[in-house]
Amino acid sequence: MFPYVNRYRDSITKYEPVRIPDIVVVELGANDDKNDTAGFVAAYNQLIDQIREKYGPDVKIVWTGQNYNQYNSAQYVANERQDANMFAFQFNYGGSGSAAVETQKEGHPDANEQKAFADALCGFLRRYVLVEKS
Repeated sequence: MFPYVNRYRDSITKYEPVRIPDIVVVELGANDDKNDTAGFVAAYNQLIDQIREKYGPDVKIVWTGQNYNQYNSAQYVANERQDANMFAFQFNYGGSGSAAVETQKEGHPDANEQKAFADALCGFLRRYVLVEKS
């Protein structure tokens, strides 16, 4: 987590949240093509520690992404930490996972594909993350 207000305009003023979020969504491995599992596991643990330090133990963390290796690394970290407030949502272009979106092209998703992913993520959040635990 970048600890300042703005990486490009203000790298002096420390970022302090005005409100604590209910959910932090982190996309894994976007534009990463390395398969360094040990490095990703160490980085995920560090990021979780930073999120917990900044927002507290009750904020829900949702790992999302499409890279299989990073996704599995995040699942491993969640299992190792036994953190009930960590969730994983995997999406794939035309493949398997929590959300599969058919696409006929290479590269970045278009607006319709982005909407399909957003709708699938919202459904996942409603079903698994935003439920009251009894």
